[in-house]
Amino acid sequence: DERQDPEKATRAAAQHLRDLYGLFGDWYLAMAAYNCGPGNVQKGIERTGYADFWELYKRNVLPRETKNYVPIIVALTLIAKDAAHYGIAVDAEAPVPADVVKPGRAIDLRLVAETIDVDVETLRAVPLFASLDNEAAVQLSRFLSLRDYPSSTVVFRNGDPGDSMYLIDLGKVRISLTDADGHMITLAELERGDFFGEMSMLDGHGRSADATVLEDARLAKLTREDFLSFIKHDPRVTLELLTALTRRLRHTDDLLRHRIARNVNELEAAHMKLSDRAADVVAEFGGSWKFIIAAIIVLNFWVILNSWVLLDKGFDPFPYILLNLLINMVTALQAPIIMMSQNRQALKDRLRANLDYELNLKNELLLSDIIHRLDELAKKKSRE
Repeated sequence: DERQDPEKATRAAAQHLRDLYGLFGDWYLAMAAYNCGPGNVQKGIERTGYADFWELYKRNVLPRETKNYVPIIVALTLIAKDAAHYGIAVDAEAPVPADVVKPGRAIDLRLVAETIDVDVETLRAVPLFASLDNEAAVQLSRFLSLRDYPSSTVVFRNGDPGDSMYLIDLGKVRISLTDADGHMITLAELERGDFFGEMSMLDGHGRSADATVLEDARLAKLTREDFLSFIKHDPRVTLELLTALTRRLRHTDDLLRHRIARNVNELEAAHMKLSDRAADVVAEFGGSWKFIIAAIIVLNFWVILNSWVLLDKGFDPFPYILLNLLINMVTALQAPIIMMSQNRQALKDRLRANLDYELNLKNELLLSDIIHRLDELAKKKSRE
């Protein structure tokens, strides 16, 4: 795993930070994007209109962890420049001894399982590889590398570069996203036998979600290069992967529909002015039985008062010209207020319809991209 190589991991992190700086033109924003992903930082900038980390910090549009992450990095940088000034003694550690072994031929699966502390049943428990025969399973075991992750460890974050997928041998992993409001959305909680990270492995792009270890876990890593080499010899796993991706896409579709519907209402309520709220109250009262009963009572009281109680001294005798004037004024004012409320409701319905259309279009594009990539893999297989 090259992430355990200090030099390669540092160079990769520096390259990623340089790319983020080229995107935002600010090192604080680059560090924030390194932590929570460039998409979340861009959304915060669009919402507030400020391309400044400290303004985003004050307006609470970034995840809490990111708000703490950047100041911690700044503090550690200052300390690292002059550790003795802060009373910290630094003793260099010797490099950790490690060996990298790649077998040049197929090895019995039982021997591999004994060596990496994974039994044969575990390797076959992953639904993605359940249809493989013994020979294919032996070949697959050559490509897997194991690593233990303690609880609360972040395996990767949204936007991180990635070209590998993970199989869960032990423990539990949460797949989640952070929405524009800074709320975490749990997409799935995966357990032993599940897998994740396959999207980045297939397309080579950044991670589309966060992966966090909920319980002490042991994960087996499969890189894109090794996966492509494997399916060249056994393409059956391609159909299993497509089935799993489609199932997860349907689940995400349902989840996003719920979130989008709620966000539309929250967004509409956040932008309502006092006049809008007053129009809704008037429209609600004007279309209720309370208004009808109140109008009947007032009209009867007005007629009785001016016709029978005050007799010839009434301030509005028959044919009740003043009453007719007041009724016309109420009608003239009430009609546009009701229309204002109806127009805003129609605008909300159009916005919800547009969001549903964008969501369905996104799903169609994702499915088309998956099918296109699988077709490319099939063509490569046929040419070989």
